[in-house]
Amino acid sequence: MSQNKETFFVVIYNYAFRELKRYKYTKTKLVLLIVFIVMVFSVLNFFIISYTPLKFLVPGYPTQKTILEMQLTTVKLDSISHVLEVKNQYISNILKILKGDTLDNYTNDHVVKDTNIDYKNLDMSISKTDSMFRREIEQKEMFNLNTSNSFASNINLYQINFYPPIKGLVSNEYNPYRGHYGIDIVSEPNSVVCAVYDGVVIGTFWSLEAGYTIQIQHYNNVVTVYKHLANILVKQGEKVKTGQPVAFVGNTGELSSGTHLHFEMWYGGKTLNPADFISFSK
Repeated sequence: MSQNKETFFVVIYNYAFRELKRYKYTKTKLVLLIVFIVMVFSVLNFFIISYTPLKFLVPGYPTQKTILEMQLTTVKLDSISHVLEVKNQYISNILKILKGDTLDNYTNDHVVKDTNIDYKNLDMSISKTDSMFRREIEQKEMFNLNTSNSFASNINLYQINFYPPIKGLVSNEYNPYRGHYGIDIVSEPNSVVCAVYDGVVIGTFWSLEAGYTIQIQHYNNVVTVYKHLANILVKQGEKVKTGQPVAFVGNTGELSSGTHLHFEMWYGGKTLNPADFISFSK
């Protein structure tokens, strides 16, 4: 009973000795009031610390810079995992090419097949001339750069109607003696980059120097390379047709100084001058 005994809190005007306000309470009510006030302050502190910059002042809580670095690390790890997967598929495709497999033997789990195209009627068998050429290449240094165009004339590459990957102004010409194994074509931003000939995509990746890059294996052992792309429209292992859009021109990679396409042509591991086979002027 003594715990519920009522207690009064009186406010008196000192000069007139007049009672201004009288508060009646018990110990139980006082305890409940204190608990309520503590709960209100706790909830307010939770929301203030959780949703305001004050949370970074709490000892042990990661700073905003640390959180950003953790997010960037996660993105980099995911990118590295994707690059390794693409590299493994690229090596597998190269091994198939060196073994003489046809384009029908290329597989990729991520390829979206077009059911409207009947690939069964396409003749993709390796010709006798191509087989003899492959045996000749295997006996030589496959990746020894050769700047001579006479190598290409032996298989009549000049008779193939290559489709221009993009139309524009050639800003940097082919110069293998200075390590520039292709040509740079300046065009309008977001211009479409097209495949120059029928083939299969053997590589789609991003590198620090070249940015977004595509490598396409064509018939007769011709390989084309497209660098500094803004984004890529095809996937590794996907078959492409002559003139099919494969990417957009961009300005990615440390070696890029502006919006342009760096385009290379290779034959049997030897570099060619694309300007000898394709007209890039509008």
